[in-house]
Amino acid sequence: MITGRSFSIFAALMLLSVFVNPVLAGKLYKWVDSEGNVSYSQVPPPEDEKVKQEKVVNVSVASNAAQVTRHGNYEYCGDLKLPGPLSDTERLYREMHGKREYWERRLKDAQSSLQRSINSKYKSYKQNRDRWTKQISELKCALSWELTKREQLKDIEQNISQKFKQAQLSYDRLNEAAYDDCGPEPVLADDIQVYESSKKRWRACMKKHNRLLKNAKSNLRRAENDFELLR
Repeated sequence: MITGRSFSIFAALMLLSVFVNPVLAGKLYKWVDSEGNVSYSQVPPPEDEKVKQEKVVNVSVASNAAQVTRHGNYEYCGDLKLPGPLSDTERLYREMHGKREYWERRLKDAQSSLQRSINSKYKSYKQNRDRWTKQISELKCALSWELTKREQLKDIEQNISQKFKQAQLSYDRLNEAAYDDCGPEPVLADDIQVYESSKKRWRACMKKHNRLLKNAKSNLRRAENDFELLR
């Protein structure tokens, strides 16, 4: 028997580590001081803490990160839908852009919310705790999935880089061909009639190049947008 204080020990596993491990096994201590403040900690209350009340509360055991499951053309971590579709690897790669930073922010927020729900003295804490625990499990699963998937898609990065270079080269060659065939676009001159006549001939010549240039420029923009994802 411990004199000078009493405290209750939650005989359960810790819900999760806020830092590295998804779940840590151990004891969680709870005590109520003389002013009615409820405190939780992984270590016993200080020796000089005046403990007023002891109570045992069962804490559910949190599972490890959710498992990845597949439904149709998409994968899921619990109820969290992951980027896809799986059948289109380049689109999948694009959909993954920025997800890690977004999931990391959500995970940090969920861990903070879980900690607050654990420390809450209100009866509704259990419901909130289960909700945040589930979200943390799914987000940790998603972050692990992202690392694995990015490793699998390394060839896609090379393809995207190569496509951008090819699109740029194709557009440059078409511009050169149009220039060699039609010359530069006429600029406004003092003789308006000469300028308008030159402009008309240049436009007529460029008609056969404009469609190719437009398609090439569109392809270049798409390739450039994908290439930006690599940075």
